[in-house]
Amino acid sequence: MKNSKLMFVFSLMTLSTVLLTACGETSGSSLSGSSETTIGSSSVSSEAGMWASAYQLTAEYTELSSWGFEYYFLLNLKSDKTAVLSNYNPATYDDSAWQTNPSFTEEFMTGTWLTGKDREGQDAMLVKLGMGTDAKTTYYAYQGNDGTLTLADVTFPLSPGSTFTRTVTLIGSSEITYDFDGWIAHNKREFVTPTHVVAFTDEENHGTAYFQEDGTVLIYSGYSNVKSGSFRYTNTEFVVTLAETDHAVTVDGKSASFDYTHELGAGYVTEFHFVCADISSLEKTSETSSETSSEIGSEVGSELTEVAVILTWKSTDPSHALVMYDDGTYKYTLSSSGNVVNEVGTFN
Repeated sequence: MKNSKLMFVFSLMTLSTVLLTACGETSGSSLSGSSETTIGSSSVSSEAGMWASAYQLTAEYTELSSWGFEYYFLLNLKSDKTAVLSNYNPATYDDSAWQTNPSFTEEFMTGTWLTGKDREGQDAMLVKLGMGTDAKTTYYAYQGNDGTLTLADVTFPLSPGSTFTRTVTLIGSSEITYDFDGWIAHNKREFVTPTHVVAFTDEENHGTAYFQEDGTVLIYSGYSNVKSGSFRYTNTEFVVTLAETDHAVTVDGKSASFDYTHELGAGYVTEFHFVCADISSLEKTSETSSETSSEIGSEVGSELTEVAVILTWKSTDPSHALVMYDDGTYKYTLSSSGNVVNEVGTFN
């Protein structure tokens, strides 16, 4: 499946809109309100430049994973006293070289650092960070007896220029572990295709609907599972149920298609048109009917052959059915395979 760069950018716009009602701008956890507006630009333009770092710290923020946004930060405090915070988003499954990887930002935030003391006179590292030429915020890093360096509550924007922020705590030491490609390789992910019988695709919107053997449907946008539901495929109907809404599947010989509108929030939607060229491997399920119920009743025992059916229930998951009889007994079956589950009992 191709990664959707368009969907990624569009989702970022949507995320900012949705967050407007959920959270305001989070104030930085800076210990001093720096008003600097210009700073020396970082010279980290090659891996050789990165390795001139005196300290390296890392952090991750994954609370927005469901939106496809994750932040894996690599902070290099360089020997020339410049500070560079790089960011990689592994949720895109792009592990290409850092120079051309759109999910890697070399200079997410930049600034300077120096050793000194905090407001209370304690030894600390003063790290100033900000976006581009924006005002820099001063943070204090403290080194433990074991050499571990902790830089707490660093505020970062969800995207360049965004007023929506979060905070992370970066931890590291004087040990330089990663170059940029190494950081990507350390955090990269490999997409595992869900088990399925058939898959419907929407190439234009980078969507895939996986139809599984147990009657489950998984809707993916890019690499994200955005919706789950079920399907019914019988001699008389083919329906996909998502969020309690039925979507009719049109069958034309071996091919089939259906439409689904996915709401991203704040009025934004994606109109999926899923198509499968060959659904012949998808087996039809038996339909719950009075004939089926009578047959089930006769299997419970000879004494139930003449007992009337008082309730036939079929869940939204088409693989399950329940038949109850007026003598207080019931039978549970699997309608997806036509086999009777060995579960017979009584009810009050």
